[in-house]
Amino acid sequence: MPKRLSSFFVSKGIASAALIFSIFSSPISAGTSRTSSAEENENDFYISAAGGATLLGTAGRLGIGYDFGDIRTEIGYTKSGGDVYGQIPINIETESTIGTLFWDIPLGHSTYPSLGIGLGSTNVSINGSKKVFGKNFKSDSSWTRTYKFSLGWTWLVTETTDIFIQGDVDLFDKFSIAGQSIKSGNHPNLNALLGLRFRF
Repeated sequence: MPKRLSSFFVSKGIASAALIFSIFSSPISAGTSRTSSAEENENDFYISAAGGATLLGTAGRLGIGYDFGDIRTEIGYTKSGGDVYGQIPINIETESTIGTLFWDIPLGHSTYPSLGIGLGSTNVSINGSKKVFGKNFKSDSSWTRTYKFSLGWTWLVTETTDIFIQGDVDLFDKFSIAGQSIKSGNHPNLNALLGLRFRF
């Protein structure tokens, strides 16, 4: 590797490291960390609201939870829907109520990742009548057990307000709808959400 090119990569690496260090050692990060908020903040209950995209189209969520520190519990209601087949006039909507256990991974800074696992139920509704891939889908609805796996990232804005992004995978248990039998885990729903969390 030419000397000039290697010097460029070395200087670029030093600059990147300095930028990362400055972000995590900034007054914003130092003033409001996950650890200090969990230990000093008495606002353990919170509500959340989020919106975003899903495999079915769009999604919205409302939740209420309790923060134990590194562990959070939350009950959330999510509604999603859209035309799953693009131009084919079949509208599929889901309404889910799921209880989730989150682990907020402590980094000692104002931003941190989260992992979650949940269990609940989902009402799946199909509106429309069209033959797709040899199957007739008519208007119908059905309830099914739902397993949820989440990965998120949170930014502490103040001691009572968080901004978060979250990706979910919802796996449905087997169910029957519109005369069709859907096997367990065959059609997972993916959600990508941006939201606010307010502690009280």
